[in-house]
Amino acid sequence: MALPFLLAAALTTSPALADEAVEQAIVLFREHKPARASTELHALLEGPDLEDADRARYYLARSLHNLGLVQAAQLELLALMERDGPYARHALSGLLAIARQTGDPSALIGVVDRVDPAEHPPAVQPSLHYLQGLGAWQRQDHVRANELLGQVPEGSALYPRARYLQGLILTQHGKDKSAVGAFEDVVEAAPHSDDRRAHAQLAALATLQIGRVYDTLGALDKAEGFYAQVERGSTPWADALEAMARIDLAQGEPDSALRRSLSASWPVLSSAAPRGAELLHAQALAALCRPDEAQVVLRSFDERALPMWTELAGLTAAHRDDEGTWRDPREAWLAWNAPRDEGWDLSTPIVELTLLDHELAEAVRRVRGLDDKLRLVSAQDVAWREAMGPVVRTRLEAEREDRQAEAGLVLLEALASMEAELGVLLTLSEAQRSAMAEVEGCPAAAAGGPQDDPDAWDSEQRDEPPVWSWPFTGEIWADEI
Repeated sequence: MALPFLLAAALTTSPALADEAVEQAIVLFREHKPARASTELHALLEGPDLEDADRARYYLARSLHNLGLVQAAQLELLALMERDGPYARHALSGLLAIARQTGDPSALIGVVDRVDPAEHPPAVQPSLHYLQGLGAWQRQDHVRANELLGQVPEGSALYPRARYLQGLILTQHGKDKSAVGAFEDVVEAAPHSDDRRAHAQLAALATLQIGRVYDTLGALDKAEGFYAQVERGSTPWADALEAMARIDLAQGEPDSALRRSLSASWPVLSSAAPRGAELLHAQALAALCRPDEAQVVLRSFDERALPMWTELAGLTAAHRDDEGTWRDPREAWLAWNAPRDEGWDLSTPIVELTLLDHELAEAVRRVRGLDDKLRLVSAQDVAWREAMGPVVRTRLEAEREDRQAEAGLVLLEALASMEAELGVLLTLSEAQRSAMAEVEGCPAAAAGGPQDDPDAWDSEQRDEPPVWSWPFTGEIWADEI
């Protein structure tokens, strides 16, 4: 039978008896009775100072994990890491396993810098170097991030991600040749069997980044060649088409620009999120002496973009204080997730854009994961709920509040970014209108149509839903390690 809680507390007055009680609880864990094991271990940890507390907490974490309470187990393991005792190494292994399971390494990033990768097995070292480098990159410590990411070996599943981040860092610091080499390594890396889809997306992003490097350098033919290599249907494909349309216009090829910009922005619906490709499409129409059609495109763009920009400006202003910092990010998060009649009644295009923000999608996943685990607490048997439920629920609710505040900051930053992007596009739209009004005379329109372009979607693909994408230059977060 399980050890009664009052007796468990009494045993902690005797170190020998307390150690025996810990061992008995661990036996329950090994007998696949995690609910009973967790209640016994928790009772022992709640008593007076327990000599073998680290061992008890470690097996409490494992018991909670076996019950499906992953986040609760993670909190116990993080507490072990804070103590830096003999079970810290085991706690790190558990945290790495949970990060692989959930695809979310954010909890580890806060503690991994205390770890010396050289003191851990070779199989673990690439993960530690990558996580340390990722944390340094997020803190804008690019020199340290590049050094740490460079220690991820080529054979590791994390090598492509490490090289992609290095490419971004090198690009920001004007190391164009080295950046291209890093992105090329991503494209050429062999995908591991368990992450082929994620690797394909990363390779497409890396190819897009190579094109952008050459684009920035003014090597437009090279840039266009790499843009054309971005995998069709991938997340950055529409951005690559848009970039090629812009290059076509710069090189005096409005016919090709027209076709590519149409493909990048198709279909343009009354409720669709506005895209920069629409402005390129209008510019190409104007260059082909079709100003009336260009005005229709610009009017459609303005009619969708201006209400969105006004809505976003109002939302962000409501949550900024006088110093420009965000106020009550958790409240913003709760309003965004509340029913429409109680929270923010966002327009459909804004909702579409927020759902396409990768960092925001990860924040949503973290909060919803905690919601799921709180429901799982309520689904345990009565004895466990009475003994452990209140403690676990309190910890998970506190963690959820922290995560909601973090997610609120991500949300507000995403909304502010969209507001700025739309403001720039609306300014460009107005400038195009002015430019068209001042143009006198047009060259003869060139022959050709959207169906002739090899870069356009195939006709059979036009029946499929489009892949809308907001400009994205950051890291893929899903399945991080």
